[in-house]
Amino acid sequence: MQEAIIEFKDFSFKYNALAQPTLNNINLKIYPKEKVLIVGTSGCGKSTLVNCINGLIPFTYKGEISGTLTIKGKKTIDQSIVELSSSIGTVLQDTDCQFISMTVLEDIAFALENQCVKQKEMIDRVNRVSQIVSMNDYLHHAPSELSGGQKQRVAIAGVMVDDVDVMLFDEPLANLDPATGKTAIKLIDDIQKKTEATVIIVEHRLEDVLYKSVDRIVLMDEGRIVFDGNSDDLLSLNLLSKHGIREPLYLSALKYANVEINKEMIWEVQNMLKVGLVGVGAMGSGHLANYLRLMREGADVQLVAVCDVRPEQMERKENTDLNIEIKQETYEAHYNKYTDFREMMAKEEMDYIDFAVPTYLHAEMAIAALENGFNVLSEKPMALNVQQCESMIGAQMRSGKTLMIAQC
Repeated sequence: MQEAIIEFKDFSFKYNALAQPTLNNINLKIYPKEKVLIVGTSGCGKSTLVNCINGLIPFTYKGEISGTLTIKGKKTIDQSIVELSSSIGTVLQDTDCQFISMTVLEDIAFALENQCVKQKEMIDRVNRVSQIVSMNDYLHHAPSELSGGQKQRVAIAGVMVDDVDVMLFDEPLANLDPATGKTAIKLIDDIQKKTEATVIIVEHRLEDVLYKSVDRIVLMDEGRIVFDGNSDDLLSLNLLSKHGIREPLYLSALKYANVEINKEMIWEVQNMLKVGLVGVGAMGSGHLANYLRLMREGADVQLVAVCDVRPEQMERKENTDLNIEIKQETYEAHYNKYTDFREMMAKEEMDYIDFAVPTYLHAEMAIAALENGFNVLSEKPMALNVQQCESMIGAQMRSGKTLMIAQC
């Protein structure tokens, strides 16, 4: 049987300044290559749990410990903070607190400099991780010149460069808007797949983190673990609202519709066909109304994003079939809205992109989607000229993606 890389056994911790323990009787195992989400409200003890793993407790924050915590089979109290940091890398909630150098390159290389790594190896490792996080063009920029999402990428690279076994992300979405947050979650998922490191995400924005799958969710409240299992089991129970965590919007929509929620239904909802709609005017409005009706009727489709390439023409047509209801409005609020087609492709995970656009926009957009790895649903492309049709088919053959045509 595989040994846990991190194991809490009957573990409790009380800060010296507090009268009551912050962590109570924690029993938790985390295994190599796992991706685990630790979720809970502010003050539930999740950040204290992280500080125990990375060594800030007991080396920086003092208190009383009972029980045991082992990292790679060795008790943390028998290791130094330097020894722990060679195995555990932490990306802080406030990335500005993590920067100590004048440039991105120097900041990523900081840990290697402290280890006296030879310059050639140092440069090679910095270049490798900066490419993984797409920051290789910013190596000579000052951290203060970067956006919030870029700062987070640099902080991640600074942890990755040391080839750690465990990567801890302490509320990685705290300072990011929903769209940038999705990009961050996708980046963490990509890094975990490339490095096969154990990933622990501490966050209260559950739905945003579940944009990409996790192996387990640990729910904490008042210093205790109240749930440890997979996402399907957790979402099918009524534990989230009970313990102060906002449930995903699609769960709220199902409840408003008086649908009984079970584990099998959660799996089906999470595995629905995810569609992005690119539309203009009446054509786009018609497609939008159809998707909303399909979702309301329980079809296995989820509209995740709408790109209105000409916003002033995207007025929704009046339709008696779309009376304003709580469940309907919940669906409408759930998809993300864009006016830039390429931004939508960069930020969204979609199985198909449906194009309801005029002829003069059709070919260019469909080809771009195919070349960026998306399947395409194309309405009435035969209005295009022969050369444009040949270009679309050529893009489909090169990409290996599906090109579905609706033509009357």
